[in-house]
Formats: sequence, structure tokens, C-alpha cells
Amino acid sequence: MDEHLPLPIAAFPLAIVLLGLGWERSDPRGRVPGWLTAIRVAVFVGLFLAWQVWWTWELFMFVPPQDNPP
Repeated sequence: MDEHLPLPIAAFPLAIVLLGLGWERSDPRGRVPGWLTAIRVAVFVGLFLAWQVWWTWELFMFVPPQDNPP
């Protein structure tokens, strides 16, 4: 059996940690203002979308090697 987790499953906890949303509300570390959470989510989504646009552009500009025709 493969020991590696698929990327979406492994990326979800990483996103929660990066956004700082993993703490319970009763925990003092979990008392983050809502506006700060919204800013964190907006920045995270913006970076992800920018990365997707960059990667898509790179795929469109790909030039296959000349010695290996399709």
C-alpha cells in the first residue's frame, strides 16, 4: 500500500495551520479577530490563484523538444 497521502488530503491541514484556524475558541491562541482571519484567507486565496494562473501560463507556453515529435 502506498504510504504517501494524496496532495489534497495532506494540503488541508497545512492550509489550516497557515491560516491559524486550528485552535479552539476556548484556547487563548484561538482568539483571533474575524477581520484578521478574513485577511489571512484572502491573502491565501490570492496567492493560490496567482500560482494557478502562473502554472497555467507556463503550460500554455511549453515547447516540446524537437527530437521527440508528438
